[in-house]
Amino acid sequence: MDLKFTEEQEMLRETTQALCRDASGVDVVRQMENDPIGVPGTLWRRMREAGLMGILVPEEHGGLGLDLLSCVVIYEGFGRALAPGAALWQCGDERAGDREGHEAQKKALLAALGGGETIIVPAWLEPDGGYGHEGVQLLAKRSGDGYRLRGVKRHVFHAKAAQRLLVLARTGEGRRGRSLPRGGGCQRAHVRAAEVHGLRHRYRVGFEEVAVPASARVGAAGSGWGTWEAAMYRGIILLAAWAAGGRTGRWRSQCGIRRTASSLASRSGAFQALAHYMSDASAWMRGEGAGL
Repeated sequence: MDLKFTEEQEMLRETTQALCRDASGVDVVRQMENDPIGVPGTLWRRMREAGLMGILVPEEHGGLGLDLLSCVVIYEGFGRALAPGAALWQCGDERAGDREGHEAQKKALLAALGGGETIIVPAWLEPDGGYGHEGVQLLAKRSGDGYRLRGVKRHVFHAKAAQRLLVLARTGEGRRGRSLPRGGGCQRAHVRAAEVHGLRHRYRVGFEEVAVPASARVGAAGSGWGTWEAAMYRGIILLAAWAAGGRTGRWRSQCGIRRTASSLASRSGAFQALAHYMSDASAWMRGEGAGL
């Protein structure tokens, strides 16, 4: 079994590292910590130019169509640089868009995601709800030719940066009674910061009879949880790669600090050893050491 990365994967690694060095330095990371949007414009533009926004989008829809291992290589590089932004959540939506939806909807959704023109983040978790399908209680009630959403979502990452939300909602009873309406822009819902520091950018989003057209639903009624579950598992793998890269980057940073501290300590000790002789020499030259 050959466990080595391919030449193409190594090139992706080098491209990601170079991009992060140029557009996601420590100063950018620090700046984004308390920024309510949390998406640095230069980094996002460079990622779009490099095609890294469409890594999971099939080639027939304008993306790179990479395999999951190649995407892991890219996200491990993002993690090393602690690159801020909503790219991680975009990948989960790419898989959801590729899995469900009629052809015209799929083409439009994947093109918007892959080109980085539209930021769509998932709104999944709810207060006092679990991580499984039973935790989805936000109601998508039929209203004319569309739906009205009512409920609350929490831990919606980068909600302020998103133009649209991928909302898990209940349209009926039972496990299969879920679909994925794509809510309109965030201005149509109440977005409240839950935590905006340390690159987390988590928000609580309230929906009060938010109107969503039927054409915005991703996939058939009752197919939502299966669509989300498949996308979520891939997203978890990429999140693990990002975390592993972050740990490696932090370890290297700490090693560099320790080397610097050790070097300074050695120099300080050497100076102190010389200082005794220099002090004696100075005293002797002033005549204070004449009796020696």
